[in-house]
Amino acid sequence: MTPPVYHNLGNISEKNDDPLCHCKKSRCLKLYCDCFSAEKYCVGCNCTDCQNASEFEAIRSKTIAVLKARNPLAFKSRITHTTGCRCRKSACLKKYCECFGGGIVCGANCKCEGCNNFVGSMALSHAA
Repeated sequence: MTPPVYHNLGNISEKNDDPLCHCKKSRCLKLYCDCFSAEKYCVGCNCTDCQNASEFEAIRSKTIAVLKARNPLAFKSRITHTTGCRCRKSACLKKYCECFGGGIVCGANCKCEGCNNFVGSMALSHAA
């Protein structure tokens, strides 16, 4: 058994027994790759044909520069405590919900429908 992998995602450090990303076709050079969007290399992940590694630094740096040229805030945190999320079908229990993905419960500013991301939610305790 391999030792657990520790990823440092900005202010979040978490112990992962499972690899962090599972990218298959993106080569981990898209913003929906958890490692790439946190500007971290993939280490111990379960990804396929990964180019988010130090040996591909030229390609990786060029991709980051192109994404930042299109959107200067591309790699900034997506958690917005002022506007909240707007989930409709996920019950706010998927990683693309900015609240759930950021490890916070939905608040008064969220405009979500059918939310299960609140303190005491049985669905939230099973999703974690």
